[in-house]
Amino acid sequence: MNVKKNENPIGGTHWVAYFIAVLLIVAAAVLLLPKYREYQKKAAERNELAEKLNARESEAARLNSEVTALADDPAAVEKVAREKYKLCRDGERVMRYTPPKTGTAQLDSDNPGK
Repeated sequence: MNVKKNENPIGGTHWVAYFIAVLLIVAAAVLLLPKYREYQKKAAERNELAEKLNARESEAARLNSEVTALADDPAAVEKVAREKYKLCRDGERVMRYTPPKTGTAQLDSDNPGK
């Protein structure tokens, strides 16, 4: 039997093996790409949820410190009573300032008759 060094004993070159290898790589890419995209979506969702969790934890810490201050600090209780419930101490005078609405105030130079 006369066989050349670069040829397959069956009679062809190694093109069949290369074709199968390329076919396997393409099939793997086609099968794995949707799972990879799903993984990326889940990772982004996980990051978003982690940010929300951090925000909620910091809000919970702030509210806990506020509750502790209201339970322990009379000045904090007084501040809430004054700001939220508009309370004042006996004998105090409350002065309120209401800023004028913009666009409705007229200058004296606008009314020359006055």
